Amino acid sequence: MFYWLNSIEAGVRIPINNRMLDVGFGYGWGNVNSSSNLEARFPDTLVNSITVNLAYLGVANIRKFYLYLSCLKLKKITEGLEFNYCQAYGEECYYPYVYPNLIVNVRRDLIGGGGYIKFCNTRKNKRKFRFDPYFMIRISGSYEIHSTSPYSGLWDKKLTIWYTGIYGGFNFNIGGKR
Repeated sequence: MFYWLNSIEAGVRIPINNRMLDVGFGYGWGNVNSSSNLEARFPDTLVNSITVNLAYLGVANIRKFYLYLSCLKLKKITEGLEFNYCQAYGEECYYPYVYPNLIVNVRRDLIGGGGYIKFCNTRKNKRKFRFDPYFMIRISGSYEIHSTSPYSGLWDKKLTIWYTGIYGGFNFNIGGKR
């Protein structure tokens, strides 16, 4: 499934032995609006006094919090790593129909990580404020570790969310010497 992931980051650049180390944190959000991206079949089980054997999980939106660490390896190329925590909000639907058959506001907590390669302007610029666009290729994901569903024990599968893709953006850099 494809979706837009919006994000904002704040970080610090630290010069170490002729290299630049970036350390920071970020927040991302996306509206996935998936009606059924995870299905679970299980033996006949009682849910609200009704026998069910099939469930669907729909994810409406995600919130991603992450820490990143990157280092300038080659001219205009930065390599980085991230550790992330994600909250996925959605609903569960059980079949045959349970009254009420829909459980809304289910939150799934996920943890993961990944890496990226970022192509950006690395020239030293002595202006106080500058705008630097970038292009990034990221391979990253999160795996479910907890669910607020009262029937999470029925799920033999866990939700995995991927943030793998091509990213474009820009940096606002403030600071430097005059």
